[in-house]
Amino acid sequence: MKIAKEDKKNLKKKGQFKTNPYTMVWIIAQFVVTIVLLIVGIIGLIKDGIMLEITKILLGLDFLIMAYNNKWVYNRNNLTILYFLVGLIFMILGIYNVVRMI
Repeated sequence: MKIAKEDKKNLKKKGQFKTNPYTMVWIIAQFVVTIVLLIVGIIGLIKDGIMLEITKILLGLDFLIMAYNNKWVYNRNNLTILYFLVGLIFMILGIYNVVRMI
């Protein structure tokens, strides 16, 4: 079955969800990291110290995965750079504080 030219143009629109074998892997990874982030964040609120820094690292990882998904899965470029920079900052601060604590 051939795809009409109009349909090909519609598939290339911004915001169109791409499906490939790795699409669901990154979406599930973002979901899992977000759930773990919530759990560790709640524990970090109760118990200060290294858990708060682990929360920062997970938050940075979540932002980096969001940037990847935004760019390659959802094909949107609006906030990709912001997500990447915020994720990188959280990761660097979290790792720096963990190394400083040890």
